[in-house]
Amino acid sequence: MKINSKENNKILIVDDNTKNIQVLANALSKAGYDIDYAVNGNEAIESIKQENFTLILLDIMMPEKDGFEVCREIKSIKEKAEISIIFLTAKNDIESITKGFVAGGVDYITKPFNTAELLSRVKAHIDLYNSKKEIINLYNELKTKDKEITDSMYYAQRIQNSVLTSKKNINHILPKNFIIFQPQKIISGDFYWIDKIGEYIVIAVADCTGHGVPGAFMSMLGVSFLNEIVRKKEVTQANQILNNLRQQVIESLQQKGVAGEQKDGMDIALSVINTKTDELQFAGANNPLYLVREQELTEIKSDKMPIGYYYKMDEFTNNEIKLNKGDKLFLFSDGYPDQFGGEKGKKFLHKHLKRLIAETSSLPMKEQGKAMKKKLDNWMNYNNKKYEQVDDITVVGIKI
Repeated sequence: MKINSKENNKILIVDDNTKNIQVLANALSKAGYDIDYAVNGNEAIESIKQENFTLILLDIMMPEKDGFEVCREIKSIKEKAEISIIFLTAKNDIESITKGFVAGGVDYITKPFNTAELLSRVKAHIDLYNSKKEIINLYNELKTKDKEITDSMYYAQRIQNSVLTSKKNINHILPKNFIIFQPQKIISGDFYWIDKIGEYIVIAVADCTGHGVPGAFMSMLGVSFLNEIVRKKEVTQANQILNNLRQQVIESLQQKGVAGEQKDGMDIALSVINTKTDELQFAGANNPLYLVREQELTEIKSDKMPIGYYYKMDEFTNNEIKLNKGDKLFLFSDGYPDQFGGEKGKKFLHKHLKRLIAETSSLPMKEQGKAMKKKLDNWMNYNNKKYEQVDDITVVGIKI
């Protein structure tokens, strides 16, 4: 039977003594709670299944089912298991009190009770229940929003992957290659771009400002600009490609070089191979090129300027090198050498990347790529200690 009150925090009183129910109901109704009652365990279970309660005041000594059994049965009902249960009983021995908490009770009050103390405890547990419920609701709301954002990022990943040069085209242009492309998040601020214009093969690996969504936007711009500069304008001199790319970035981002302006842009390593003369051009904005010839590594340094507005705006250097058959070229972002890991949790560093490339250079390109990926994985997961990836990672290796 239901005793009406003005509040939504509904309390179920379970006691086989109707006088006890009346005393409790009067005190709780005056305090503004919505009250219902049951005179035995089975009746209580049926009420709980049909209605929503915030708290239950449960007697222990009842016919058919005692309070411990009723409590355990309530806790076994998945959708009702979070209801707070306070045992209210004349049994005040330690064994019974312990048994009540083991069964799932949140509090234990002995009869005869002090009304002010009872109301204080009831209010505390109802407030706790409502706070917990609010936290759960907020968690579920955040979980839903997180899923929506994650789904959107995976959709963005498919778009981003579609503008990167396809593996099929890369294998057609440069059959002996490997690519390690490992975004820090779902989408990447790194990108690679490979195309052939007449006798020229252009290979670029870029690292844009930021990770995730901001970096991905910049990478999409970078790909679009390279398409225009190389494919449409047919610029095939390495440093001129970078000069054009820098101008495009500055204009599109409306960079003026004023104080406080965002330093958006990218670092890039860009090579151009003349397939008729076997001549290589290289131009780099902060990112170098590694050339391996007969297992000996040479670094072709980049200019210390980014693609974007910078206090130093010189022309990019056009490095020219005669290639030999069997030479290997490696272009990369700084994600691999900057990754933390290993025994001491330090950066991998460029010197170790050089050594790794040189030591694995006798392997076929695909196998070398696998060896470098395995080394990276082992570095990030050293002796079961997992290090978080700190940046987008891209490495492109090709063999002439």
